[in-house]
Amino acid sequence: MDKAELFEFYRSLDLPYRILIEFRLKHKLGKSFEQIVAEEPWRLYPALADTLGLHNAEVFLAVLQDWLRRKGKSVDKETLRRWLSSRDVWFKKATKS
Repeated sequence: MDKAELFEFYRSLDLPYRILIEFRLKHKLGKSFEQIVAEEPWRLYPALADTLGLHNAEVFLAVLQDWLRRKGKSVDKETLRRWLSSRDVWFKKATKS
């Protein structure tokens, strides 16, 4: 998974869900989903947990995991959480791809 896939996934979400995410991120952090992914994708999960709550951040991961599975990629939620929470893990993943 890379930034392009995160953008593709995000654009596949229902509009009301995207509006909620955008509103919360912009209101609390001053950045959009796209800005976070473009600049620091490893901060996405903490940003979602902070703005939407931990439960909703976990729901986001579950939906992302299901989307990746439908694309033929098997990634567990813990791995997704680490990718989207740690700069070091994000870059290690990127160099392995």
